[in-house]
Formats: sequence, structure tokens, C-alpha cells
Amino acid sequence: MLTRSDGHGTDLYRAVAYPPPFPSFAMTTELVQIPAWTPPAETKKEDLDWAPLHTLDLSKIQGEDFDQVPQDVVEQVGEAFSKDGFMYAVNHGLTHEQVLRQFAIGQYAFNNVSEEEKKRCVADMVNAGSFVGYKPMGHWQLQGVKDRIEQLNFGSQTFTPAKRERFPVQMQSLMDEIHEFARYNHDVILRKVLAVLSLVLKLPVQTLWNLSADHEKGLDLLRYALYRTPPKEDDTTLNGVRLQGHTDFNSVSILWSQPITSLEVLMPDDVWRTVRYRPNAIVLNMGDAIHFLSGGFLKPTIHRVVAPPEDQAHYDRLGLFYFALFNDDVELKPLTDSPVVRKAHESRNFWDECKRNGLPIPTAGEWERMRVRAYGQGGQKKGSDGHDHVKIAGVDVTLYNDTKNSNKRAHINSSQPITRIMSELKELGEDKDSGYAAHPSEDNIFEWHFTLRGPQNTEFERGVYHGKILLPTEYPFRPPDVVFLTPNGRWEVNTKICLTFTGFHEEFWQPAWGIRTALLGLQSLMASKADESAAGAVVMAPEDREELAEQYVNIADLLRSSAWTCNVCQVQNHALLAHKHAIDENEAIKAPVSSESEAAAEDHVRLKDERARGCEYVCDAIYELARVSLCARAGAHTYA
Repeated sequence: MLTRSDGHGTDLYRAVAYPPPFPSFAMTTELVQIPAWTPPAETKKEDLDWAPLHTLDLSKIQGEDFDQVPQDVVEQVGEAFSKDGFMYAVNHGLTHEQVLRQFAIGQYAFNNVSEEEKKRCVADMVNAGSFVGYKPMGHWQLQGVKDRIEQLNFGSQTFTPAKRERFPVQMQSLMDEIHEFARYNHDVILRKVLAVLSLVLKLPVQTLWNLSADHEKGLDLLRYALYRTPPKEDDTTLNGVRLQGHTDFNSVSILWSQPITSLEVLMPDDVWRTVRYRPNAIVLNMGDAIHFLSGGFLKPTIHRVVAPPEDQAHYDRLGLFYFALFNDDVELKPLTDSPVVRKAHESRNFWDECKRNGLPIPTAGEWERMRVRAYGQGGQKKGSDGHDHVKIAGVDVTLYNDTKNSNKRAHINSSQPITRIMSELKELGEDKDSGYAAHPSEDNIFEWHFTLRGPQNTEFERGVYHGKILLPTEYPFRPPDVVFLTPNGRWEVNTKICLTFTGFHEEFWQPAWGIRTALLGLQSLMASKADESAAGAVVMAPEDREELAEQYVNIADLLRSSAWTCNVCQVQNHALLAHKHAIDENEAIKAPVSSESEAAAEDHVRLKDERARGCEYVCDAIYELARVSLCARAGAHTYA
């Protein structure tokens, strides 16, 4: 009998409304005393755009094997999960007190487990592709912002005496209770849901359960999660998004409803809507695995977590979840015995790329591990639809961003780029680093001019270089372009250059980066090996770059990189950096242009002809240097 006494005459794990189906899991020991969890106050804000979700009454699914399902339930569930992918479920068989006890265990896990134990029990997400164990904050990143989510995950295979040791010592006395709750989610709630879904697909009622039944050999996951309130600047950068829109990797997800109003679902009309809290209810959603097996008929739920309303902003969000998976070795190919699946699959060929490459269709376990490894690690690319995309086993996996129709909280305020740019201007004005300076032009705040010292102990160290950073109107959500105006031997002049933080690679750009990031990146990459295939890159021997820098010093004051003047800024390079670091007067060349300078320029013109076949860019750069010399002799004082 699924019971557990709390010492006060309450059976915390008695199946309600139907006979307990698994008497071998009877529990008689008393519960460990831990602090109770007090649910946060519900929001009083009523003008939210609530998601119109169906409700499944689980008590209607009867029979010893949960094989008696009314037809109206089948039709309702089929309607919900083929369109929205989300629905509530009530009458699951546990009392509200039983559920609150599980939230108390989650609270205990994050408040009472030592940092040492958390570190010891960290999940191997990157290598093993497993969430089992402790997930610390910061493992995932969205637009350069690290997540603020802690998790403690219990896998269905990890409750044996030997494997329990991989969990924190503070949780060991609670393991039996955690295991029992996990089994109830699997053996009762999941089994009922899978019975209905099998009938939705017009398959025998036990079909999907038979692919999931072995709990001890399965990959199900019971998760306690704590969404800590992030710094305000993180919410500002991400427009309040705290977990990017995504689909779950598994078959069925069971989310135990809690009061913090943060869960949003992307509805079929492409609008994010809020999921309302319902006491002692669960929220069901479909994942990737069941989407594949159903040939695409059952929709994987697109959902995310956002900042709550203001009256809940001071709360951390405690979550309780059960993620059900098919057994590890279940191949994720459509169940074509189903007429529903065959019809849905006609327009969807999930695994074509695998087949073309002679690769097997992944199993449920392989898919889970691949997605765990990839999630939040920055490998996605921005698509034309505005969402992020990553290929996994040949399948285009979408990570969902705000869309043109999404609610106002998701919109980018038209003043946001200006606010961000002004903030960066203030930050750079206070920056005491003498290696760079940058400022917007007077008539266009999206065009910045920068001055950059060459990195020390390199062939560029005597150079001071000038260029432009061109910000898009969508900044900081799209990257800038960078153009050098002074010859430098590393990048072409008057050409947009290809770097990971420029417009050539929007897929790598993170909105948390900025103008200072670009300046530091340029300094760092200046002495790196140039990729000849990259736009704007120049391949030049170090001695030639050093010679080019020396010529700036030797030709004349007006030809020195530190004395070069931008025709927009109308200020010499050294003056742009003067407020940070005075130019060494002993290095200043104050003599007028001399015959030696002209001779040097003529030498460079000859050198241009000699190197014509070896390095075309060096020719162009030195030709420009000679041209500047001639302009200087004629009295010109700017470099166009």
C-alpha cells in the first residue's frame, strides 16, 4: 500500500480515489522532520494574458491496468496535445499536503545541503549527457547571461543502495520518500496519461506504457529546482526571460503547479501566454520523444520561464517536476501501426539526414543525452524566423525567442538601444584603461570611432590604430561591424572585418557583450594568426608589420599612427588617448617632413612593386602610407 505516516495519523502517500496498485511499495517508517514549505502569495495581477488550457480529470481513467478510458477523455486529450501540447490535470490521487511535503523536500535540498556536497554531486551534463545529480547556477547561458537555476535531479536508476551515495549526505534520510514519490508519478500518473495517448493514436491502450514500464531501467527524472531572482541587469538584458523557450527532450513532463506566475507557453497563434496557478493540480506537456513516435501528431510543448509580476518579484521560484522518458533503447521512429501516425508522418521526415548518412535513428536515451550535452552551451545559430536553431542528429532543434506577435513584456523597447549605448558611453568614460578609447560621432550615435594601442610585446606595440564600430539599430541584440581606417598589417582598411563578435557571425554574438568587448577582442586578436579566408584579414610577416609600424614613426609626425587624424573626429590619435595616458614626449617626432621622409616614402613605393606577387595587401597599405606622405608634404593634415 502506498502509504507513509507523518506521525500524526496522516497517510502521506496513499493513492486516493482508487485502490493502491503497487502494494510492494508500502512504507511504514515515519517521515523525517524538515521545515515546512510555505507557498508564496499568489499574484493579484489579473490582467495577464492567461493560456486557455484544457483540463484532464485523471480520476476518470479506471481499471486495474488503467485501461478503462472514456471516449470523451480521449477526444479532449487528442485535441489539446495535437494543438497546444499543454494541459492541466486534476484528481491525480495525492492530497495537497502530500504535494506540499515534496516542495518542502525541495526547499530543504537547496537551503540545507552544504556547498561542498553540492560540488561533490554535480551532474555530468557535458560528458555523460545526464542531469542526474546537482546542477549549479551558471551552467547554461542565454545571450551571454548565466542562468540562476539550481537543480537536484534523481534518476529512476539511482535509487539502489550503491547509487544513492552519489547524492548529498543531507538528503540520504529522505531518499526512500523521494523514491516513492517518483514511483507514484511513474506508475500511476504517467501510466494513465500514456493509456489515453495510446488511444489517441488508435493503438492498443498499453502500447506507450510498454515502452516506458521498466522504471528501474528507464531514464525518468524527478527534479527539484530553484529559480533564484537574478540581478536586475540580467533581466534587462534578457527582457525578463529566465529560461529560454524550448521543448522538453522526453516523452511526458509532469509539472506540479506552484504559485509563482512565471511559466509561459507559446500558443499556436505565436503569442506567449501565462500559465495560471491551480492549487494541487499538475501541468502536463509533451516532449520531443513522443513527438517523434507520433509522427509529429502530438505537439511538443514550447514553454519558457520569465520574471513574475511585480508583487512576486521578491520571491525565488521553487519547482517540482517529473520528466518521463521511454526506456533507453527505444528507437525514436514513428509508430506506423497507427493510422494517425502514418497520416501525420506523411509531411514530416525527421530522420532523413540520418538515413542519408547511413546513421541509425537515435534511441530515446541517445536523444536525451545529446540534448542535455548541447543545451545552453551556445552552439545555436539565429534563424530568419528570429529563433535560435541547432542541429542534433540531423534534426533542426529550435530554441524560441520573442516574436513579432509576442506580448508587450517580450517586445524590445524602441528606446532600449539608445539606453544601452548611453550606458556604454558612460562606462567607457570612466574606464581608466589607456589602451583604447571610443566615442560616438556627433551626428550618429550608432557610428562609434575607436583608437586602439597595439598589444605590448608584439610587432604592433608601437602602433596606435583608428577605426569605426558600426552599431545596428537592433543593438545589442545584433552584433556591430568593425572597420579599420589606419593601415595596420592585420586587417584591411575601409573594409568590414570578419570576427566572431561582428556582423559576419550573428550566431556567436551575445547581447551581454558590448563596445568594450569588441575593443578588447581586437587587441587580443591583433597578434593572432590571420585566417586568409576571413573577410578583411591580412597575412603579413611580423617583420613587415613591425616595419610598417616603424614607418609611422620615422616618416614624420603626421605619419605616426599616434599622430594620425581622422577626418570625422578631427583629433589626433594620441589626443584621443591623452586623458588616459600621456604620450611619451621623448618618442614624439616634431620635425617637419624632410627629404629623408620623402625618400622613405619612395622606398615603400618601390617595395610595393617588389612584393606585388607576395602580399597584395601589404602593397596597398604601403601605397597608402606613401600617399599620406605626399599629402603631408602638400599640407594635408587628415587621412581620408
